[in-house]
Amino acid sequence: MKPFNARAPKVGRPRLVRVDADNKRHAEQKSYNQGKTLRKAVRGEDVMEVAQYIRTHKPGLEQLQSFLDTFEVRFTRHTKNKMTVQSRPPDAANTLTFRLPQTLVTKALEEIRKTSGSTVVDLACSQTDTDVQWVVTIEGAGEFSEPQLKAMYYLGDLTNTCKLGLQCYSWLMTSVDPLLEERCRAAGGTVCGETEAFAVAKELMKTWPHTQLPGFDFLIEWSNIYCAREETWYNDLVIEAFTTTLSAKYGKNKTIFLPQLQLPDTYEGNRVPEATRVALEMATEDYIFLPINLNSSHWACIVVDNVKGALMCYDSVDKRTHPEAPAGDCERDYQHNAHRFRSNDDAQPDIER
Repeated sequence: MKPFNARAPKVGRPRLVRVDADNKRHAEQKSYNQGKTLRKAVRGEDVMEVAQYIRTHKPGLEQLQSFLDTFEVRFTRHTKNKMTVQSRPPDAANTLTFRLPQTLVTKALEEIRKTSGSTVVDLACSQTDTDVQWVVTIEGAGEFSEPQLKAMYYLGDLTNTCKLGLQCYSWLMTSVDPLLEERCRAAGGTVCGETEAFAVAKELMKTWPHTQLPGFDFLIEWSNIYCAREETWYNDLVIEAFTTTLSAKYGKNKTIFLPQLQLPDTYEGNRVPEATRVALEMATEDYIFLPINLNSSHWACIVVDNVKGALMCYDSVDKRTHPEAPAGDCERDYQHNAHRFRSNDDAQPDIER
C-alpha cells in the first residue's frame, strides 16, 4: 500500500504575494535607514562610548529606535547564574560592541551593590580605564566592568522607552487621527489638512524622549506621556499634567482641581489632608474633581457634586475585583468630616460608584 496518492497535486512553498512582500521590505529598509547616522558615528565603539554619544547628541525617537533596534544583544538565552565580583583595573583591551539582556545586566549590577554595600547607581558617572573598578565575571559570558554594565543598562532602558514611544505613535495615527479627520468631514470641511494628532505624532517621532515638555511648572518629559494610549495605566505626571491643562482651559468655569490624594495613609480614619479639607469647605464650585492614587497601583477620581449633594467615585477597575481598595474609606472621610456640601435641602451627600 502506497502511503501517498501519486495522482494528488504536489504542494510546495506557498505562493508569495509580491506586493505585500515588497511593501514590507521597503518599510523595513526605510526604518533601518533612519539610524544610519548613529551607526556610522559609533561603529566599532565600546558600549560606553555609544551610550555617551547618545546622551550627548540626543537623537530623535525615530532615529534612536532604528539604531537601538539593530544594536546587537548577546547571551539572550544565558542560563548560568554564577557571577564573581572583583575590585581591580579592568582589561583595557576588553572592548564591547554589544549589550547584554536587561535582566542579566540588572542582576550583575545588583551583585556589585551587594558586594560594595552601595545602594546608589549613577548611570552618568565616568571612570578611566586605569581606575580600580568593580568587574563582574559572568560564567559563560565574560568579564564586564561596572561602567560597561551601567552603559548597557542605559541603552536597555532607552530601548524600552522607544518601544513605548512607538506604541503611542501608533495609537495616535491609527485611532486618534482618523477620528479627528472624520469629525472634520462631519463638520463640513472639504480639506482638513493635518490634524492635531498627526502634528503631535510627527513631533513625537523627531524629539529626544527625555526632552522637557514646555508649558508646565513641573518637570515632565516626552517619555512620560508615552503611556497616553488605550488600555494603559497613566503615571502621576500625566495625571498632574492633565489636571493642570484642564484647570488652565476652564479656569473661569465652575470646576476646580485639587491636589491628588495617595492612599493608604498612616492616619487611618483621617485620610483627607487638612489642606484639601479646608479647600473643600471653602469651595463654592458645583463640581470638584479629586484624582486619587489607590495603593500606588492605579488611579481613580472622586467627584464632589455640590448641586445634587453627592459623592461619585469613577474607577476603571471593577471594585469587585479590588475589594480592599480604600476609595470607599476616603469617601466616608469626606462625608464624616462635615464638608459643606451645598444642596437645596442641605442633606448629607450620597456615595455613588
